[in-house]
Amino acid sequence: MLKKSLFFFAAASLIFLTGCTTPQIKSIRDTATPPPASIPEKTNLVTILNNKIEPAAIEISAGDTVIFQNLDQKPHQIASDPHPAHTDLPDLYSPPIYEKDTYSYTFTKVGDWFYHLEDNPSIRGKVVVR
Repeated sequence: MLKKSLFFFAAASLIFLTGCTTPQIKSIRDTATPPPASIPEKTNLVTILNNKIEPAAIEISAGDTVIFQNLDQKPHQIASDPHPAHTDLPDLYSPPIYEKDTYSYTFTKVGDWFYHLEDNPSIRGKVVVR
């Protein structure tokens, strides 16, 4: 009788331990798939590198945002023309943009907007807003 009890105890323990260590498999239907991240249709990226603005001119629609990215080691500032007054589009005046940082500006007014690097006004770019 003792052998039967030990056998049943060992068998029950084995079944219990197996149940505790078996991985649970979830059905695909049980997991919710997160929605895909929204990807902008068009990226309006302007880069600053080696004393150049690329692209030098960009065409966008009113309400679009342009992202200015500094790839130089020194900081730069974007400023509206004319230098030094910056009166064409006065609110287009960035704080210093450090290496690999960005500055975004949303253009709401239709027109041809010229800008320059504040530390080197001869380096210029143009945004055409339609």
